[in-house]
Amino acid sequence: PAEEAREMMVTMLDTLEAVDERRLREAIPSGSLEDEAVAVVIGDENRAGPYQDMSFVLARYGPHGGAGGILGVLGPTRMQYGEAVANVRYVSAVLTELMREFYGNNED
Repeated sequence: PAEEAREMMVTMLDTLEAVDERRLREAIPSGSLEDEAVAVVIGDENRAGPYQDMSFVLARYGPHGGAGGILGVLGPTRMQYGEAVANVRYVSAVLTELMREFYGNNED
C-alpha cells in the first residue's frame, strides 16, 4: 500500500509538471485543431514524453479572425471520451458566442 501511494503521488506530480504551457503546445500534433472541430489526441499520438499516458480533447473558441484560444480536457487514456467531446464542444460554442458578443460579430 505504501509503495502504491508513492507511485500514485509521483504520477500526480509528473502530471502537474507536464501541464506547462510550453510543453503542452509542443505535445499537440500540428493540424489536429481544425475550425469547428473537436480534436482527440490519445496516448502515443502525443509527441512529448510525459503526455504519452494521457489524452487531450481540444477545440478552438472565438470567432474566425477575432480573439480566441484553445480549450480542452487533459485526462487518462481511459476517460469517457463521449462526455469529454460533448463538454468541450459545448464550452467552445458558449465561449465563441460570448467572444462575439463582447468583441462584436466577426463572421467570415
